[in-house]
Amino acid sequence: MSFIDREQTELDYIEVLFNKIEKGIFYYKRNHSITLDVHKAFIKKGAISILAPEIILLHKSRNSENNDYQNDYEMVIDTLDEDRYEWFMHAMKTEYPNGHKWIR
Repeated sequence: MSFIDREQTELDYIEVLFNKIEKGIFYYKRNHSITLDVHKAFIKKGAISILAPEIILLHKSRNSENNDYQNDYEMVIDTLDEDRYEWFMHAMKTEYPNGHKWIR
């Protein structure tokens, strides 16, 4: 198996994240106390379902020193609607009880 380590500028590959979904509930893979209704965990674009941006940011928070991840955070955080923003902040506080630079 080989891995691609470059910025994706066109849709020539996809990234797969494995998480648990059970009885309509999405469970964050690193902390199953962080959950979200499965209908909110995915955004449908045509025939394609993509993981919600707040969940992607939560995954990226483990490596927030990565400049690309920091840029993604800065570009996305203020575009989240109130419910998605509040879920993200609650998830971050749950995952990082001692603080994290992305917690406002």
